[in-house]
Amino acid sequence: MKEVSVYELRLHTKDAIFTPIDHVGGPEDAIEIIDGFVGSLKSLPEEHVWVIGLDIRNHPIGIFEVSHGTTTCVPITPRDILKRLLLINAVGFVCIHNHPSGDAKPSKEDYESKDRLSKSGDVIGIQLFDFIMAASRDDWRSI
Repeated sequence: MKEVSVYELRLHTKDAIFTPIDHVGGPEDAIEIIDGFVGSLKSLPEEHVWVIGLDIRNHPIGIFEVSHGTTTCVPITPRDILKRLLLINAVGFVCIHNHPSGDAKPSKEDYESKDRLSKSGDVIGIQLFDFIMAASRDDWRSI
């Protein structure tokens, strides 16, 4: 006879931040939320990926750091992002990652990651609203 584990799923709130943004209407709002969460996007020496989960009215309901890479790359996997969004019942999300080089221009890999993430989200009904590369709070690109 095979033993099968029985699990209980719990979501733990690690911390909370206060932000003046109560509705994500565009990339500027997402950048302001993440820059407030991180402290300063410009000061990070390695690439990071964050997602902001959104409710049906585009109110931010959760922030996750989903990946931490090197000075030149960071893995962005739909599985790691979407499982977190499912746990908070998000219907949409914004994905942000920094470019420590100081150049926010999207790479070929950025476009590929965005397409893969968007398609994966569509399959389970969680819409990617924006995919943003940021060199700083004032220097970013949305694709």
